[in-house]
Amino acid sequence: MGAVENVMRSLSVIEEKDSEINAFITVADEKALLRRAREVDDGINRGIYDSPLAGMVIAVKDNIMTAGLKTTCASEKLRDFIPPYSAAVVERLTEAGLIIIGKTNMDEFAFGSTTETSCFGSTKNPYDTTRTPGGSSGGSAAAVAAGMVELALGSDTGGSVRQPASYCGIYGLKPTYGAVSRFGLTSYASSMDQIGPFATSVDDCEALFSIIAGFDERDSNSIHYNPDSMPEKPVIGVPEKYASELICAIRRFKEAGIKVREFKFSFDIERFAAPAYYIIACAEGCSNLARFDGIRYGDRNADYCPELKARLEMGNLVLSEGFYDEYYIKASKIRRLIRNAYDEVLKGFDCILSPVVADTAPILGHYDDDRVKMYAADTFTVPANLTGLPALCIPVEKKDSLPKGAQLMGRAFSENLLFCLARQIEGMI
Repeated sequence: MGAVENVMRSLSVIEEKDSEINAFITVADEKALLRRAREVDDGINRGIYDSPLAGMVIAVKDNIMTAGLKTTCASEKLRDFIPPYSAAVVERLTEAGLIIIGKTNMDEFAFGSTTETSCFGSTKNPYDTTRTPGGSSGGSAAAVAAGMVELALGSDTGGSVRQPASYCGIYGLKPTYGAVSRFGLTSYASSMDQIGPFATSVDDCEALFSIIAGFDERDSNSIHYNPDSMPEKPVIGVPEKYASELICAIRRFKEAGIKVREFKFSFDIERFAAPAYYIIACAEGCSNLARFDGIRYGDRNADYCPELKARLEMGNLVLSEGFYDEYYIKASKIRRLIRNAYDEVLKGFDCILSPVVADTAPILGHYDDDRVKMYAADTFTVPANLTGLPALCIPVEKKDSLPKGAQLMGRAFSENLLFCLARQIEGMI
């Protein structure tokens, strides 16, 4: 189909399904979309756009700046904010001939794991609308899983692309830190934030990543992307403790002729990763959100949701005198120990296979009375953010008709290997 047909189809599915799923905060004006689609179709015919994704429709998480299109971060603070510039990734999407159809729902300022803290209401899981799609990029994952779009962008600070990808049965990548520019991304935890792609196929996920990856001088942590060399016979390591949870994926990899071996970490990552992550993330988030004071940005009379306020209070605490050394410095030291443990394992393996989350999507409201349980659910995802290493969620099974993914995590700049391995077992569910 051409770009015009893609836009019309996407708008039709959004109209049909989104009143129930609530994946979108803003859908772009139809006339503007069709005008853009005709320009893209003309550009494809003239050879201006050569990307395999040219003419496709994409949704963008609402914490990524889009000039002329509202960017609210799902917060009352920015309910009507229209940015004067676009994020680097949005510029690259436009240059590649993709069409941004709208902005997707999320946890307020990305401080959440269920997409229930949005001031625009909760997003529902397309597989079961009584359940969460995950978060904080739940709107993007739900939009792709529901067929409203084939592609979407999210941001991943502690698992916010991979966890909703698992709950929604699609592919989601957290790239190597610095591989994708953060210019124009509303910061949560600057040392861990990364923009990543969602897609229903490995090829589309890889193609979308190739568009958004690359050096950008406007991001001080941006890196010239140099793909890691591909091993001839890759070996996958599986933490011994979680092998029983990955039986389906392990079996499929072995059937594809890929070696899979178990190992033990030298450091108790399960015990320390989530606590260290939340101390660091809340501290950085507290610092970053100080700018939304109603003087330069945001409505000073608007309040934050309870989850966001709880994390800001934690951030203020660990940055305060008497607690900084006790909490933030210790968490930073643990972060280094976790990175060392992964570096040690990845000397003997080409990547690591692990769960994304312990189970399938929880019922909406599941964490209302137990935030600690929600934080603990990030145990498998936060190491990729603490270490800066790439991690890919791949759909591997269904449990009681609900999807559940597995995670491949590799060395820095090994995204090509992760995609190659994922392709070996594509179509498991």
